[in-house]
Amino acid sequence: MPITNPTDISNLQQWLQARDLTTLFQNVAGTTPVTTSGEVVGTWNDKSGTSFNMTAQADDTTRPTFTESAGVQWVDGDGTNDLLVRAAAPFFAAGAASFFFAMRASATNASGDSVLSECNSGDNAPLYLPLRAFSTVTDAAGFIRNGANTELINSVLDATNVFDGADHVIGVVDTGSLLTLWFDGVEKTGVAYTRSGTLTANRFSLFGVARGTPNLWFATRIYESACYTKALDDTEAGDLSTYLTGAFVAAATASKSTTMMMGV
Repeated sequence: MPITNPTDISNLQQWLQARDLTTLFQNVAGTTPVTTSGEVVGTWNDKSGTSFNMTAQADDTTRPTFTESAGVQWVDGDGTNDLLVRAAAPFFAAGAASFFFAMRASATNASGDSVLSECNSGDNAPLYLPLRAFSTVTDAAGFIRNGANTELINSVLDATNVFDGADHVIGVVDTGSLLTLWFDGVEKTGVAYTRSGTLTANRFSLFGVARGTPNLWFATRIYESACYTKALDDTEAGDLSTYLTGAFVAAATASKSTTMMMGV
């Protein structure tokens, strides 16, 4: 039976939904609500029940932007310095993880720019970048490097214009030994790798990498995302992909309802 929202699948760690304005705040403290298109996002609260909330680095130009157009809402990272960060990194440590996004990535992203990351704020060596741009920019790749600076994987996940400036549901399922891309509900060929050494991370971030010197910023709009501390099976990944597709269209109706309830 199709899922009604990401909580229908177990091990949900984070669920972000741009069309729910009750989860968006302009400041890092989370005290000034976002109410209008064009306002900055300093806090994006998680809907999963784990309180895995994201905040900007400061109340400055590093905050992404909330945008609404034709009744559809998203949070927009500029690819220059926008970053949302969480001081915890549970995904790689769980032994398996899944990350799914309803998004529109800019085709101007540079090689290595990362949609999400887990890293150590004080050490540039450990990196977990399961979804990033590759050398051809629009292709998707996965990258993992342990604390000994040893690359566990650095491979193309799909080379068919994944990040092409159009709306897509893009996901990565990591079993702990196989990294597989899901693109608009279609499972692509996986890339095997072997975990070794240690990868001690203390930061999870969106729109870039939050290590000692933040970088690899990814220009993209995120409509909705759901991240899990397990490898989704094919049915779960397919159902979640179908659900997230609704963020491009069905968000218009949900937004009007939310706006009426908020009285704005």
